[in-house]
Amino acid sequence: MLAHRISKAEEIYPLLTETTREVYIDEVQFMGPYVIEVIGEIMMNNVHVIAAGLDKDYMARDFGPMAALKKLATQRIEVKAQCHICKKPANFTYREPGTTDLVVVGHSNIYQARCEEHWLQGMEGRLEISTTA
Repeated sequence: MLAHRISKAEEIYPLLTETTREVYIDEVQFMGPYVIEVIGEIMMNNVHVIAAGLDKDYMARDFGPMAALKKLATQRIEVKAQCHICKKPANFTYREPGTTDLVVVGHSNIYQARCEEHWLQGMEGRLEISTTA
């Protein structure tokens, strides 16, 4: 399957042809908010779009356009990783302390999939959690 490396959603348009029936976008969380408009327009032209990305950042906040993308989706498939510590289903991304930049390039030396319990343990002292009801 032909693939292209892009950094902005609008770079998809020139890649489309009259025979394009499907578009796959990986790491869509990095595409910015304009990707929602691009995907919507592509879908309106009868092209099936499959977009994959992390829905939450390492602080468990909505990651980029993912919340809006979920609303646009006609079908959602959520995949969970395995917790790096206990092997239970993991839906959190833990990142080693060191910087507060949103995007830090790294692999298992910086990032780990974690269950909520082990993510919270690792984030102790790094989160502002309200304890009032």
